[in-house]
Amino acid sequence: MQLEQFKFVKVDSSGRSPCPDVRRLGPSMPRGFPWGGGRSWKDLLDVPVTVEASDGNEVPPGLPDFFHTISLHFVSTRLRLLLENAGAEIEFWPASVHYAGQVDANSYFVANPLIQLPALDIERSAVELDDMGLALSAEHVVLDEAKLANTNWAKVRELQQVVVSSVVQNALRESGFSGFQLVESSAVRL
Repeated sequence: MQLEQFKFVKVDSSGRSPCPDVRRLGPSMPRGFPWGGGRSWKDLLDVPVTVEASDGNEVPPGLPDFFHTISLHFVSTRLRLLLENAGAEIEFWPASVHYAGQVDANSYFVANPLIQLPALDIERSAVELDDMGLALSAEHVVLDEAKLANTNWAKVRELQQVVVSSVVQNALRESGFSGFQLVESSAVRL
């Protein structure tokens, strides 16, 4: 049996890492804005994404290196550098983070995945898809890793979740950075 090369990168919900509650403050986006990734924002957006973060319940206070809103992942400057060096296909968009009465416009970025593709092995997965091919539910997820060949960071279209290659996984594990966990596809549920 071949070991799975790709894992999903998710926010650490173990309670050991800060996991802030985040809400987007602006700017308002035009209808059809590509929040899901797979397209550059360069010609669509000319201001930083602004969010307000507050300490989550039953987790340590503070801002981790990786956190998210419903559709956006935020990374610290140091995590951005690590991901760039690991070859992650990401457009880093400036973010302004309001936290604990302070505004930080230099330490965080939105990680917009430039690759989004259908990468589920539909025959071996137990998923219910809508008319657009997006998962309504998932009981068992199997990736078609051949579709992910030569990528390091990609959003799986059907699930709207990010997977990372072993190169990025190793860099993340060795970094000591906070806020993320790597999840086997067999553990992913919707």
